[in-house]
Amino acid sequence: MADLGTAISAMVVLLVTASVGFLAAKLGWLDDHVFSKLSKILLNITLPCMIVASVAELDQASGQSLIASSFLYGFALYFGLLVLSLACNVVLRVPKNERGEYVFMGTLTNLAFIGIPVGTALFGPQAAFIAAIFILATNLVLYSLGVVICTRLSGVEGKLDLHAMLSGPLVAAVIAVLIFVAGIQLPRPIADSLVFIGDVTAPLAMMMVGQIIAKSDLSAVLGEWRIYVVTLLRQLVVPFAIWLLLRGMVPDPLILGVFVVMFAMPVGTIVPMIAANYGLDDKLPAKGTVISTILSFATIPALVALMSSIA
Repeated sequence: MADLGTAISAMVVLLVTASVGFLAAKLGWLDDHVFSKLSKILLNITLPCMIVASVAELDQASGQSLIASSFLYGFALYFGLLVLSLACNVVLRVPKNERGEYVFMGTLTNLAFIGIPVGTALFGPQAAFIAAIFILATNLVLYSLGVVICTRLSGVEGKLDLHAMLSGPLVAAVIAVLIFVAGIQLPRPIADSLVFIGDVTAPLAMMMVGQIIAKSDLSAVLGEWRIYVVTLLRQLVVPFAIWLLLRGMVPDPLILGVFVVMFAMPVGTIVPMIAANYGLDDKLPAKGTVISTILSFATIPALVALMSSIA
């Protein structure tokens, strides 16, 4: 597990990079058009390259069990987030017309956009592969059973979305697993190229996070009190409780560390678009994305600090 100093240093680097994106957006250099194009580059080129390149960091002897365990924890990750989101709906007395949005915000987190860069910064290149397996497992559930649950909570009919399921990171995760299981050794120039391109992912993703914050009307965003409660529970309290519960049961500290940190990720940037696609309100998830992302720069170091104090 990453120590507190490493976590704070990593989050400071990511925060500074996000601040550069914030400034670029305010100067008009990183507008919505550029953001749209960069999102496609990140999700379809740089992030998949990072995921496939991470296979080289795995130990072939222990990798088979790592893949199997990661799949199981990936499914557990989704259902854990789902149960927590449903519980928050009940405890916080969320209005019926907003329940689907809150479940979407709770279950569709920023695993790819922020999770992989943060996990890699805290735990090293192997974290990218484990997080990619998590993405593969959670997407399989999210865009099938998850969509039905989230939409019906708000009285909207939802159907299986195969197109949304086939994302760049998911395809890269499948390719990475196949390469590893088949024992394929990529030629050194190819492997180095994947690493070189993949290294762009973290700074690019964090600059785009800065753009999301910069274009938001913070005076309108900051008044949703339920989002603060949900964010504190989902990104700090519950992940720490999960770590306390599982630290004596999970033999691989890397999988446990990545699992806990992935659980603590903010609301995904794609949630407002998905909510709108299914006839739900997209303004509330947009607020959740901004608030939870801003708070993640404090909750993630706090989470690592709590774990380090007991480990």
